[in-house]
Amino acid sequence: MQSGFSQVRELDHAAFEERFDFTPPPELRAYELRPSGGAIRHDAILALQKRRLRGQAATLLGFVDQLSLQPPGQQKALTPVAISLNPEQAERLDTRPTPWGAMNPHRAAADLRQIALPATMTDALAADDTLRVQASGMDFALSVVADSKLQRPRIPIALAGILRTARDRAVRFDPQRGGFALQRLGYRSFRLYARSIDDVSALAATLEAQQIPSIARLDEIERVRTLDRNLTRIFWLVTSLSIVGGALAFMATLWASVRRKQRDIAVLRLMGFTRSDVMLFPVAQALALGLLIALLATASYWLGCQIINAAFAAQLGLGEKLCQLPPQNLGHAMLLTLGAALLGSTLAARASSRIDPATAIRDE
Repeated sequence: MQSGFSQVRELDHAAFEERFDFTPPPELRAYELRPSGGAIRHDAILALQKRRLRGQAATLLGFVDQLSLQPPGQQKALTPVAISLNPEQAERLDTRPTPWGAMNPHRAAADLRQIALPATMTDALAADDTLRVQASGMDFALSVVADSKLQRPRIPIALAGILRTARDRAVRFDPQRGGFALQRLGYRSFRLYARSIDDVSALAATLEAQQIPSIARLDEIERVRTLDRNLTRIFWLVTSLSIVGGALAFMATLWASVRRKQRDIAVLRLMGFTRSDVMLFPVAQALALGLLIALLATASYWLGCQIINAAFAAQLGLGEKLCQLPPQNLGHAMLLTLGAALLGSTLAARASSRIDPATAIRDE
């Protein structure tokens, strides 16, 4: 999407009501957008509005999963709905606007620290109509707006975003300023290199266990690993078929050669060659052909590799190559070729060993 969102699914009205505590009009369709990472920035929301939703009558409602506020001295935590609506948005969704208006991350800190409570939840209020809560390791007070028609508490989505950020970043509440501030990061711009992409998920899990936030792009890595696994399966399927086909071709060719040279082999048997001796003729022929084919394939690879690397030289860094095989892989390929040739010569070797020396006399 080029806006940070990578997951889209339709949200039915029951799920919508459970999340936002009101039912939208029946004709409206709701979709849930999730980012590839854990959270989304406000500039990504603006990009979504300008690029994808331009000219469409769409209303974006932010949400935060697993949001809770704990009033001191109470056992049960509050699970508020994070929502911000101006009168125009509320009219489109057939609900009432929130006291703090539309979503605005640049609003004053005092305006963000508000909560709308149902009438049944006003027992914990202080004398100045504030509610003290604890969330994400912070202790702060919220100005209360009573609303008898609410079923669940409501807070501004910008406040919910601050509490969501506090899960990944150290955020503190400054009582003197009455606002929230990000604490200094201990690992800003620090890069940790893994041996391969297969080790990234384990490193990310280790950092997460130590409560060190990191950006690992695990979704993109998993897509690359899945593609690599599928391509590897296709490669081995093609390779297996090639090996079997090559062995069968060798087998048919050498067997036909033995049948053509049956008289010559019989003469060799009359001259004193044993069965083991004549069996070596098709084997030696197969190994010679296999070695020749392996050398031709290696030369073809080297030529093609030079052409590919030269074609992409402008996009590669100094010393980088797009096409390269380790020497041990070339050695394995040559041994595999010779093994297939040896396997293909077994039928011809068996046929040559069964030729009777009398065949030469009968032909005379």
